[in-house]
Amino acid sequence: MQTSTENVDSQNMTQDLEEDIALDLEKSAREQSTALYELNKKVNSWNMALNSKQEIKSQNDEETQEKKRRETSVKNLIGYEWKEASNGAKIEVVNPATSELIDTVPNVTEEDVDEAVKVAMVEQKNGLKYQFMKELTNYINL
Repeated sequence: MQTSTENVDSQNMTQDLEEDIALDLEKSAREQSTALYELNKKVNSWNMALNSKQEIKSQNDEETQEKKRRETSVKNLIGYEWKEASNGAKIEVVNPATSELIDTVPNVTEEDVDEAVKVAMVEQKNGLKYQFMKELTNYINL
């Protein structure tokens, strides 16, 4: 049987052990909290760096698109000349899958179409005359 002194000593030891465990748990929790805080700081810094890179890439993409927009332009072939639209307007041709600019084309007006039709009619008549003369020459030379 235990004596009352032994009981008190046993209770004190238990109490000391519980306090030590509580202190160890508190210390461990503090260390984990500090480690999580440091990890969170690193993740935030990585996210900021990634966002910065994405913004730079986005700006570069926009600059590339703008440069391409200025460098490329399809024109209308009217007669024997490549011509812009009379009003200077353009239509952007964009790849719907990637939103990438493919090229720009003239946004023609009615006047542009009328000019193209007139030139085509004149050239067709000239072409028919040439064809007729060629056939006539072939016929005479028989």
